Amino acid sequence: MALNFTIRNLSQTEDEKTFHVEQTEIKRVVNVGATYTPAVSEEGVISWTNDQELPNPDPVNIKGPAGPAPAVTVSKVGKVATVTIGTETFTLTDGADGDGTGDMLKATYDTNNNGIVDNAEKLGGKSASEFAAAVHSHEIADVNGLQAALDGKINTTYTLSITGNEIVLTPSSGDAQQITIPIATASALGLVKVGTGLAIAADGTISNAYSMTYSNGTLAITGPS
Repeated sequence: MALNFTIRNLSQTEDEKTFHVEQTEIKRVVNVGATYTPAVSEEGVISWTNDQELPNPDPVNIKGPAGPAPAVTVSKVGKVATVTIGTETFTLTDGADGDGTGDMLKATYDTNNNGIVDNAEKLGGKSASEFAAAVHSHEIADVNGLQAALDGKINTTYTLSITGNEIVLTPSSGDAQQITIPIATASALGLVKVGTGLAIAADGTISNAYSMTYSNGTLAITGPS
């Protein structure tokens, strides 16, 4: 096959894209030496690329419809299990029974009948109850994070102040804590304070501030002026 092409010379001022277009048209006509590479996506679509910048075939989905799930059946007669998957069938046979002549007798190795081999419950032939708990001590530094946990505890040294029915506890470090105690009523417990006719000693003892005497038919009451 003979092909005739006319390729004109380009001056330096002409657009080089023009020559590139002419080259592409020649390749499209000749179509010699192009290598097409296929690629298939996970969806089953095949597409093509080539090394000559030629048009590629349209992508095509080559994935067929999903086949039906095979039927699976299992049956067992005696020691033979029969398994059928679709049209394929195979069998599984149990192993031979033991002859019952072993020396692992329950009466010997599980005398307390708890389902556990007696010696499996022991350490060196001794039960766990025969080992006394070990007594030991550790420095605070031996326990990771213990010192930090102790440092974070609430300081138990407080300064107590009372204003009205409010008690304020102020620790040596940290925020003060305020406790409000209700005033006592006829039906509820609460704070009380010394009123008329009562006296309170230095130790907090409350007593009647009045005294009464009776002489010759006269009752005398004395108390705070």
